[in-house]
Amino acid sequence: MVSKGSGPEGRGLRPARVTVRTGRARDLGARPKRAVGPHGGSGMPESPDPPAGSHEARLFGALAGAAPVGIFHADPDGGCLNVNARWCEIAGLTVAEALGDGWARAVHPDDRERIFAEWARCARERADFAAEYRFRTGDGRETWVYGQARPLPGGPGEPGGWVGTITDITARMHDEERARDGERQLTTLMANLPGVAYRCLNDHDWTMLFASAGCEPLLGCTPEDMVSGRVKFGDLVLPEYRPGVWETVQTCIAQRRRFTLTYRICNLRDEVKWVWEQGEGVFSEDGEFQFLEGFVTDITRQKEADALEAAKALAEEASRAKSEFLSRMSHDLRTPLNAVLGFAQLLKAELEEGAPTVHGGAVDEILGAGRHLLDLINEVLDLANIDAGRTRLRVDSVAPHALVAECVSMVRHLAEQRRVTVVPCPRGEGTAHVLGDRTRLKQVLMNLLTNAIKYNRPGGRVDLACAPAADGMIAIRVEDTGPGIPPESHAEVFEAFHRLPADAVRVEGSGLGLAIARRLVENMGGTITLESTLGEGSSFTVTLMAAPGGEAEAPEDREAIGLSDGAATDGTGTVLYIEDNPANQELVRQLVQRRPGVRLVCATLGGDGLDAARAQVPDLILLDLQLPDMDGLEVARRLRADGDTRDIPIVAVSAHSSPDDIERGLSEGLDGYLTKPVRLQELLREIDARLTYPDGA
Repeated sequence: MVSKGSGPEGRGLRPARVTVRTGRARDLGARPKRAVGPHGGSGMPESPDPPAGSHEARLFGALAGAAPVGIFHADPDGGCLNVNARWCEIAGLTVAEALGDGWARAVHPDDRERIFAEWARCARERADFAAEYRFRTGDGRETWVYGQARPLPGGPGEPGGWVGTITDITARMHDEERARDGERQLTTLMANLPGVAYRCLNDHDWTMLFASAGCEPLLGCTPEDMVSGRVKFGDLVLPEYRPGVWETVQTCIAQRRRFTLTYRICNLRDEVKWVWEQGEGVFSEDGEFQFLEGFVTDITRQKEADALEAAKALAEEASRAKSEFLSRMSHDLRTPLNAVLGFAQLLKAELEEGAPTVHGGAVDEILGAGRHLLDLINEVLDLANIDAGRTRLRVDSVAPHALVAECVSMVRHLAEQRRVTVVPCPRGEGTAHVLGDRTRLKQVLMNLLTNAIKYNRPGGRVDLACAPAADGMIAIRVEDTGPGIPPESHAEVFEAFHRLPADAVRVEGSGLGLAIARRLVENMGGTITLESTLGEGSSFTVTLMAAPGGEAEAPEDREAIGLSDGAATDGTGTVLYIEDNPANQELVRQLVQRRPGVRLVCATLGGDGLDAARAQVPDLILLDLQLPDMDGLEVARRLRADGDTRDIPIVAVSAHSSPDDIERGLSEGLDGYLTKPVRLQELLREIDARLTYPDGA
């Protein structure tokens, strides 16, 4: 349909956007016309109106009224002659508004030029018209229509009119617009994804059916390179990852579940990258596998960050371990040093005072604490050297039976002190030799023997055995009758600085011996194992490779040492010393002998110290902060909370010597803080300050 006016062929057609289904109609009057064609038609006559009341008119009215499409009849110039009710409903116009060129004014302004131009072309060529366009009513409602029109035959020398239909396609156009929006969004999303979205075949090349724009930054090629097969994704996966990727994908396809992969690729720019991939198989409705769909993204920076974070965590852990090590070693070294330097100060004081004799017990304490300090230093250095790979082993043929006998001889005095019987290997055992470093194996056996004695019960027993084991090995077993080790602690006893809670009460040690022993045995190609039953004892077994026999070295000579000590005011009072180390107790006991009016009471455990404080109400409490049963500061808190003991001065004597330790102790209410090794003059000043003196003193 077109509106009249100046234009082509003198008619000046203005474009309108209408869709019409045309067919050939025959005149409903006297002249026969051609019937409506197979595309459907309005059945509306070319002539103005059929005779009123005629059969054709009634037929037209019935068809037009029942048609689901809008039907129109127009003159050769496009002026509307008639429309049915459905046309009015779709276009939003009344019949009167549609007649003439009224219908053209309702065409959407944005569509008019295009539609009127197409209509003019069809009018010139007497060709069928078909187009999609919009009607817009006065209230602003827009309706999309698909219009078709077909020219009708005219009279001699005169063009015929037009008959056609319009169909409401608003819903379809909106659906298509939403689909286009979705496609645009998907295209934008694909173009901006930090990776490659793909669809591919399930073959070893991972042949691409689709690849998003992320190919270029990640793979160094275009999506067309991937889809055309010029670049095969399978070739980009590093060879060592290909079997694992393939196996994982096939398993997930078989199980119909999503797969997640992490692997490395080398792209066309020769950049090796870590990638993360997630995808799944797509199946048809009848369950047949179609293809794979998924997403691949670059995680190289994340991997590098993770590696950096892991290295940082490792460094922090090493730093924490170092700090813990230094803290523990500071405490463990200061405790024996306290005895060494303390008794040495007593000796010097007595010598300066011209004392005629030296106390032999003090000399023994100095020697014992000094040896313990030397053992600690040697064990720390040993462990550090072994872990750093600086320990060189001289592996040779060693006779284990002779070496065990030598070690038994060296620990005999310690066994007698502890009333423990040591039973060496039965005669005839140990004729085979082992491959090992004799000096280091002796160090291992000495550690196991001294542990078996120190942690045994009075009247206990240590049995040694040396016998062949499986696979050409020789087993050396050290078995004791001590309290046993809980199963959950079996692995921990071989860790550096680990000591069982009960061990720390009266047995000196650093917790390094077994850690060093295990490293030495493993470096000699052997193993060290533990079997233990609570209440019955423990058995440590060293297993080494057997070697051809050879002469064992003769036992080494041991060296002997000896030395001596002494102490004196008129103040009186009671001092309670809560300390678990016997040497430190003895040091203070000898120190207060210089104050005849001072009575010293010692307690080994925190709980015992609390009881003694309530019972004795001393003038001063000297408090170690690392006690077997509770923290020393907890002891101080309980003393301060008790009405009978809250006013007693408390002075810490501790190996915890950092400024933070001291500040924390004083903030908890301690009246003083002395660090080990303590200066005896300072300790005496603390004691003297709390004594009671005669009037006028």
